[in-house]
Amino acid sequence: MPRTPDGGWRLNDTPPSTFACLCGACKHRFPDRDGCTAFPDGIPNDINELGFDHRKPYPGDGGIRFEPADEISKDVDWRVDPHREPTVSP
Repeated sequence: MPRTPDGGWRLNDTPPSTFACLCGACKHRFPDRDGCTAFPDGIPNDINELGFDHRKPYPGDGGIRFEPADEISKDVDWRVDPHREPTVSP
């Protein structure tokens, strides 16, 4: 098992993602479970883990997209993948 720079362990050689999910700072996120107003049954992996920028349309979001939950979230430089396309069809 490979080591991380700080001496920890990684499960494989895949580099860690440099993308951050917008969901944690979104006003539409449910506070008590995985999901949000756009995706009440669970946030798609494309958005939650793979860096899709949900400020752009995503199939099935019903027009509901990321909106900052507070003033602090508006100033964050979100690291999302501006070129990532959805892996599902509309």
